[in-house]
Amino acid sequence: MSGAPLTVVPLSGPRPWLSSSVLAGLRGAVLNSSGQRVVTVRTDRGAQPSYPLLAFLRSAGIPWVTPAAGGALADGSTGASLPEGRTDWHATAIRGSVLHEATGRLRVGEFTAGLLHSCTGLAPELMGLSEPLGSPWDPDQLTVWLRQRMPVASVLLAGPGFAGAVTAYRTESGVVEAFDVLVERETPAGRGGPAAGAQEAPDQQGAAAAALAANVQELSIERHFGAEGLGVRAGADHLRVPELLVLGPAWHRGVPADPDVAAVAAAELAGVAPFRHLVLRFRDSGAWDLGRSRAVQQRILGGP
Repeated sequence: MSGAPLTVVPLSGPRPWLSSSVLAGLRGAVLNSSGQRVVTVRTDRGAQPSYPLLAFLRSAGIPWVTPAAGGALADGSTGASLPEGRTDWHATAIRGSVLHEATGRLRVGEFTAGLLHSCTGLAPELMGLSEPLGSPWDPDQLTVWLRQRMPVASVLLAGPGFAGAVTAYRTESGVVEAFDVLVERETPAGRGGPAAGAQEAPDQQGAAAAALAANVQELSIERHFGAEGLGVRAGADHLRVPELLVLGPAWHRGVPADPDVAAVAAAELAGVAPFRHLVLRFRDSGAWDLGRSRAVQQRILGGP
């Protein structure tokens, strides 16, 4: 990595997570950087950070790096390839966002819980500012925590077989609520959720319908080939194959006239004109496709 000077926060151990001490260290590093340095988190090359930690880093704009040859630092999210002989996926990554009107009646969390239930049949049970999570899921308390930490704030959440983060931030148009979670392929039984194996395939039709009803900015469902349990191997966060992408009216320019898109996804406009959502259902997402579908997805989203 190059550019602005770095303030590196090292996280040791094979399975780093967002403990209260790590959270305090990150906050202190950001305050001490005074905007002149880029705060980064460094893990070992063989580490497997928890997904709540990674979701928090993404929401806070904190890069994740790992050691590279010659003392350099490499992007911790990319670089690894699918292990030889492995073709299966172990988890589903779900990301969504919506724009709320900024009023005193705003209640954050109901959108997140509703979309998760529509996609998986599961519901959040716990929340907290750091791991391990110690508070019952409560949208009213969640809203209080987020209001106290605005203009940008994140709270971790978890339920039977899934974990991640919900973030709220202010814009000129209102308040955005966004979530980023990882769902194990087989949901543990006996914890208020479906039986093991019930998450073999998220309900795409129900998810798309719920996304339209909620007027989402974005809903993304991806099969994650780099996940192990509710963590992600260093360098393997990019090993994802998209299944479904729904973009709100302000986030797209109509059905893409791009043969690369047509080759990997069926695209349509849904909803009531002129405020129509773009819905892309990706084909053959059950197997690793060497990153072809994700490259198209990232191009549509305007990302790297």
